[in-house]
Amino acid sequence: MFFPLCPSASSLVLVRNPGYRDRIKGDRADNIENAIAAYNAALTVRTREALPQNWAATQNNLAKSVEC
Repeated sequence: MFFPLCPSASSLVLVRNPGYRDRIKGDRADNIENAIAAYNAALTVRTREALPQNWAATQNNLAKSVEC
């Protein structure tokens, strides 16, 4: 599924592939911080009112990133 409304390329990667937060390259804490920032950026476009299912999926992935 492709979501052209994401505000940045990094957000697009995370929205399409939540496994990015579990990436093995680089510092784990930096990867998690980048994932959280990208999900928050995506949520500025994927609002609950405009895209409720996409908003919920992004919220879910954000929560998984925060749990790490």
